[in-house]
Amino acid sequence: MTNPLPSGRGAFNIVQPPTLTAGPAISTYRHGDYRGKSILGNIFRADLAAFMLDNLEQDRYLNQSAYVQQ
Repeated sequence: MTNPLPSGRGAFNIVQPPTLTAGPAISTYRHGDYRGKSILGNIFRADLAAFMLDNLEQDRYLNQSAYVQQ
């Protein structure tokens, strides 16, 4: 994967969610390296938001692309 940002321009994280659905957060979702994964499936918007905030705090997928789904 090529880095879309020029050197020295800061960190990035790309999250590849599947279909977003309405509903309360259930905090049960899978995530990982996006390479070779499908974005078929769904995830509640609240769970996607929680994943993104957690990822910002933990730098889990710093300068990477990640998938997340229920």
